[in-house]
Parts: sequence; C-alpha cells; structure tokens
Amino acid sequence: MTNRTLLVLVLSLVVVPLSAQTAQVSLIGSAGSLGGTTNLFESTDPVIGGQVGMQLSDGRPGSVGFLTISDVPVTNPVAFGYTVYVDLTNPFVAQPFTLTVDGYWSLVATLNLPPDLAGTRVRLQVLTVDPSSDVGPSYETSNGLDWVLGF
Repeated sequence: MTNRTLLVLVLSLVVVPLSAQTAQVSLIGSAGSLGGTTNLFESTDPVIGGQVGMQLSDGRPGSVGFLTISDVPVTNPVAFGYTVYVDLTNPFVAQPFTLTVDGYWSLVATLNLPPDLAGTRVRLQVLTVDPSSDVGPSYETSNGLDWVLGF
C-alpha cells in the first residue's frame, strides 16, 4: 500500500461519518392551552458550530416563558390536555423570558458544541406562566421540538 492510497483511505473514513450526521428538527405534538393560544414553538436545524433560531408565536401576551431542554425524550400527558415532551426530573432551563404584547418570543444562539455530539438527540419545549391571569396563575406548554445535532 502506498502513502497516497493510505491517505485516501484515511480521508474517506473521516469524511463519511461526519457527512452522515445531518442536523434536523421535528415538531412533536401540540401545545396545551386553556386560553385559546397555540404556543407554536419552531426552530431552524441545529447545526453544530452554526446559529440556530428559535421562536414561540401565539402565546399568552406578557407571560413568563422557560425554555426547557433535555436529552431524554419523553411524552407525558398531564391534566387538561397538556403534554410534557422533556424530562422534567433533570432538565436544563434557560434564563426566563417575557413574551411580547403579541405573545411572541425569539432567540438566535450559536451552537458552540464539540463535533462528536453530532447525532445526539435533544428535546426542547417552552413552558409559560401568566401570573396576571383572571383565574390565578395560568400555565401553558408549547409543542415539543426534537433536535438531532449535526452538520
């Protein structure tokens, strides 16, 4: 085997696994709301080393939101038609945010993650609380997002 043949073999072994890890996002389920809002949560594909955009639309205006993230996919139906899609026993919860007067929130973040996380599945969901609801605190959930980290 010549050095050139060995170089081609090594390069093909390195390139094939990386190209097989395509970043993708899928919407899961639907929102849980008693107030007629859809709480639609969407994002762009989670490309490692790139930027990802997330947005929640048609939420309850002025609500406080919590972006929850977990590496354990679950589907837990709870009361009133709500479903939780992240593992709430050990989630990562990003800093709280407030929805606009239009019930909107967005975030653009850079995914500075190691390349060896390609292929990792991550679940995300937004949980919101409206502390000023007429009937006391109003809790709502968005649909879930299923991310596969990739390139």
